[in-house]
Amino acid sequence: MSLNDAIERGSLAVEYVGGALIGLIALVTFFEVAMRSTIGLQIPDAFSLISYAQGIAVFWGIACATYARRHITVDFLYDVLGSRGRILVNCAADIVCAIYFGALAYMLSYAVRRLFVSGERTIELELPLWPLVASASVGIVVATAFCCLMVARGVTALVQLKRPS
Repeated sequence: MSLNDAIERGSLAVEYVGGALIGLIALVTFFEVAMRSTIGLQIPDAFSLISYAQGIAVFWGIACATYARRHITVDFLYDVLGSRGRILVNCAADIVCAIYFGALAYMLSYAVRRLFVSGERTIELELPLWPLVASASVGIVVATAFCCLMVARGVTALVQLKRPS
């Protein structure tokens, strides 16, 4: 199995897990509201866990969107460029994204460390918070790696364009 195939399968798996997380968030929210409205009970730490699950789904979704190039693009410029110009625009965008996501991953590592050292926990179930934030931050690390992979692909494509046929 090639690296691209492994990444495609991993990306698909992340999309399925993200979809399951969003479904779980909807179910927990529904039951939380229904229970609170009808019998006056609530699911312990539902709000906290739903919030962290949303963060995990979003950050890992960013990684998948980055790899699949399913993010916001500026087509009017891109359409008038030739193949070399398109590759250069993609490389520039991937470099900017890699720098941004790298900085975000770096800062999130401090948040994970701070939560680990402080021992912060959820209020009712007293679950440690650092594994939840670490799960989300790994999604940003993967997005950074995908951006770097896309830059490498772009440079390879530019080198191949320069070679005489």
